[in-house]
Amino acid sequence: MDTAHSVGHTMARQTGMSIDDIAQGAVIFFQQGLSDEEALKMTRVAAEFAKVADITVESASDKLTAAVNGYNMAVSQAADVAD
Repeated sequence: MDTAHSVGHTMARQTGMSIDDIAQGAVIFFQQGLSDEEALKMTRVAAEFAKVADITVESASDKLTAAVNGYNMAVSQAADVAD
């Protein structure tokens, strides 16, 4: 738990989002059964997307999930969707 908190805190600081926003986005990806690495990568992309689009991380996570699943993309391609 300490590691997850530390990663979430660092991600929040780096993206300018709140730790609560980061946590809400991460929950969506962990609920999908993604690995820790995949969920954190998707959360980072969602946080960056949310900041640029001026939406919540939760909303960005939902939109990112829909696009990645809809186009049958790999997690590694998630940043392409947000661009």
